[in-house]
Amino acid sequence: MGVSPRFLQRASASKYIKFFSCFQAVSCILFNMENIPLLKNFTEQQAPALKKFVICIHGFGSNKGRPKIAALMRELAKQNIGAVAIDLPGHGENKKKLTIDNCIKDICDVETSLRRYNKPISFYGSSFGGYVTMAFLLNSAKTFSEVLLIAPVVDAHKKYSKIENETQHGIFISPELIKSMARHDIISRASKLENLKIIYAEKDITVDNNEILALAKFTNSQLFEIKGAGHWFDGDGELEKLIKIALTIYN
Repeated sequence: MGVSPRFLQRASASKYIKFFSCFQAVSCILFNMENIPLLKNFTEQQAPALKKFVICIHGFGSNKGRPKIAALMRELAKQNIGAVAIDLPGHGENKKKLTIDNCIKDICDVETSLRRYNKPISFYGSSFGGYVTMAFLLNSAKTFSEVLLIAPVVDAHKKYSKIENETQHGIFISPELIKSMARHDIISRASKLENLKIIYAEKDITVDNNEILALAKFTNSQLFEIKGAGHWFDGDGELEKLIKIALTIYN
């Protein structure tokens, strides 16, 4: 498939898991850094010996302890890889106003804190979290290791402006949020993105796979398709396939 004309035009212009039942085996700790609610799969004592860190960013209306992230963090711990999952502003226990600028600031605070360990830092961004991850990367001059996006929302402004002033998944789509999405457009700056790995679902009807394929082609990113899967990867064996791919990438 070629890059969509719309994408090229803009680009060239510039199920719940309870916390302790899931994480106690890997000594995951709930804590708050810079007023950001977090989960991590390592202790402070273990951190210096870890191979790297993965910052996990959840999707719209979700939170830091949802199944995909919970399962991934558990498996990463077995590989001696640290993982930190945050609640985005307006989600879970994070009471800040949801704007993309606030999302970027929170990720920046976590990433800056992890830098003290002098280890590579990678990302995992799911759906809306994939968009937020890309927005962060486009506003950072730092170097990162692997960036894995799971069925990312590529054109967030287009998707969410259609439901401005409505509530989706318990989150109000405010005019301020929509304006911040317009400021942090991905497509017009996509040429600055690199080293992306993207997992997408064959039968996804929540995000536009054509936009994902166009983004991957334009940025020369590596694609992984999970056949038969929907956006949530909750069918038989789908989450296991996703995690297997992720572990291969992070290792």
